[in-house]
Amino acid sequence: MEPNWVVVFDFDGTLIPKSYKSLYDVVDSNGGVTKHCRSMIIKMREKYLQKAHAGKLSKDDMRDWLIKTINLYVKSGLSLNKVEKILKRVKLRKGVAECFAFLKKKKIPFAIVSYGIRQFIEIAFKLNGLDGMADKIYATELIISPKKRTITGHNPRVVLSGKSKNVFSREFAGIYNVSPENILGVGDSSGDAYLSDYKDNILGIADNQEEEEKLKKSMGEVVITKNFYEVISWLKRKMREAENQESVNNELDCADPNCGKEVRICRNCDNFMPRPPKIEN
Repeated sequence: MEPNWVVVFDFDGTLIPKSYKSLYDVVDSNGGVTKHCRSMIIKMREKYLQKAHAGKLSKDDMRDWLIKTINLYVKSGLSLNKVEKILKRVKLRKGVAECFAFLKKKKIPFAIVSYGIRQFIEIAFKLNGLDGMADKIYATELIISPKKRTITGHNPRVVLSGKSKNVFSREFAGIYNVSPENILGVGDSSGDAYLSDYKDNILGIADNQEEEEKLKKSMGEVVITKNFYEVISWLKRKMREAENQESVNNELDCADPNCGKEVRICRNCDNFMPRPPKIEN
């Protein structure tokens, strides 16, 4: 049986608290790279963040920033073994595990669509006991040496930047034959507005009112929260609203006493009830 919905989540700032900034930041600032490479990363970050805050960060800028960062990982001889040790300090938001469990119980596929690195995300999930829970992770893919597990480069065909979040969200929905209007997205930045084609189907997570006001411009609803429990409530509500509308449509389809169907659905309780008797002239 095919699902009615798919859910797509951003990772940095969404599934993990914003205090971490990103998994990049955690790795960079905790001995993942040499001091020289770290200073280069800081300068590069200042350059591109200035553009981002001015609304002038292009797709090419994002790709350039990402590739240069990965090249510094290569130069530093960074390995996934070291990344695992560093990322032990990263904890997911409270409620993320419960959210994933809810979606699994409902048999609703969900994916991660992130500007981050796939292997870093997989490690973070593994360390938090959620290894293999997500049906798919769309993120930049590193090339890893088989023996020492060192980073040797990246797969140029799998790099997320700009509006590509929308491309991968649609691709994920297509796997399950779910229409774009039934993609629900959860994120924490304006770039996450691309998780769905429909603004009302995107929930934004903010830390404060200032962030909330910014996200309201591109997202249907925004919550100020430190945990994921409100996300679960939002997902349940969105699905319930759609089911209720479907029930109303079913009732309207067969409420006519001359309808050939033998049952109709109650608008109030969603229970099946007898069709009104046919009126004889």
